[in-house]
Amino acid sequence: MRAFSELLIPIGCLSVILLAGCDRVEYSKLGVPEDPVRIAIQDSKGAPELAQALNNFFAGSLKVVAEVKGTVEIVEGFGPGTVHVAFMNTLGYVLAHEWTLAEAKLRLKYSNGKTDYSGGIIALKGGRVRVPEDINGRVLAFKDRYATTGHLLAVNYLRKSNIVPATTVFAGSYRDVALGVYEGRFDAGAIYFGKPGPRGVSMDSRIEILDLHPDALEKLVLIADTGNVPSGPVVINRRLPPEMKMELIEALLRFSVTAPAKKALLNAYDATALIPATDADFASVRADLAATGMNPEDFVEKGYKFTMRRAMQNQHD
Repeated sequence: MRAFSELLIPIGCLSVILLAGCDRVEYSKLGVPEDPVRIAIQDSKGAPELAQALNNFFAGSLKVVAEVKGTVEIVEGFGPGTVHVAFMNTLGYVLAHEWTLAEAKLRLKYSNGKTDYSGGIIALKGGRVRVPEDINGRVLAFKDRYATTGHLLAVNYLRKSNIVPATTVFAGSYRDVALGVYEGRFDAGAIYFGKPGPRGVSMDSRIEILDLHPDALEKLVLIADTGNVPSGPVVINRRLPPEMKMELIEALLRFSVTAPAKKALLNAYDATALIPATDADFASVRADLAATGMNPEDFVEKGYKFTMRRAMQNQHD
């Protein structure tokens, strides 16, 4: 898909920024077969089911393509216009809002009635790490650089607690964090953590390996609570026309009460509803990011590229 009007300069233009501009597409063309509204679902357990439910729901007059993407791909996509709407994690959104053209319009409400969730650190029961201080000199696994509970909250917890692992690794997924701790490759791991909801199931990273290790909830124990974070947002490109934003928000709210959507949201996020959101709902994540003492472009992968694009966007606004 080509970039639409007045969006950030696409990646392919970086090398020729001083020589030529990039083609642009009018917003009014979005939502047709040749230029569909593109909805990205951040890669996670249950994301393919949610993407399929969205594609089925929007099989009418407004052409929509929903697909699963990684965090970096989503953040990058808001700039050149390959992503118009996204179901994202909180840290990814905060960075997308800062560096590209994203704004939160909806957010998840979980089955326990809350609109936030917790981060934690797990270790193997009876293993070398029994209390947080035991992480000193050991191997700690994060999910990835864009993870909120799987990276950001854990980094701040370690800093405040004066705990210094010998090695930190990025496992790539919460499943791999839990699996690595269970199998002894990591001494501890940063996860998302939630108390059991109405279904009586602990909604945290440990459930992602129950297919391989049915005793994971007993063998992997929570040794630290690293804090709370707002529920994940549904994000829309700021430069979509106001009427299109409203149409998409209203459509997503209608989608969220359908039977396929309820099933998909529950399986993907343990969520039962979408509710209105604003950027102010995510102020605590900005504070957590600032507390690391690092520039955002240093804290996450490829951050410097987004900083460059932000500067170029300011020149073209």
